[in-house]
Amino acid sequence: MLSETFTQDFTSTKIEKQIPFENTVAVKLKFDKQAAHRVYDEFADKITEDSQGNLYVQVDLPDNEVLYSYVMSFSNCVEIIEPQSIREQMKKKLQEMQEKYKT
Repeated sequence: MLSETFTQDFTSTKIEKQIPFENTVAVKLKFDKQAAHRVYDEFADKITEDSQGNLYVQVDLPDNEVLYSYVMSFSNCVEIIEPQSIREQMKKKLQEMQEKYKT
């Protein structure tokens, strides 16, 4: 072993999460209770629950295709409540997907 030692002052080291700014939109989502484990993992302190066990979350999501693919990752356990324009766009995307599977 070497007798030489090194010291490092980590107190001034700054680590930041570098995420490019994106336009976002506030979206209200309704989740079936079957998705509760994931909803609580991803939205922890932003959740309200109704008497049937449905979960509601208000969250800012990117105002682009990422929003739709993220929401679709919850399969049939999620519904976009607001804004109406995003809800309508999701309906359109789902109808287009359904057309592909008619045969």
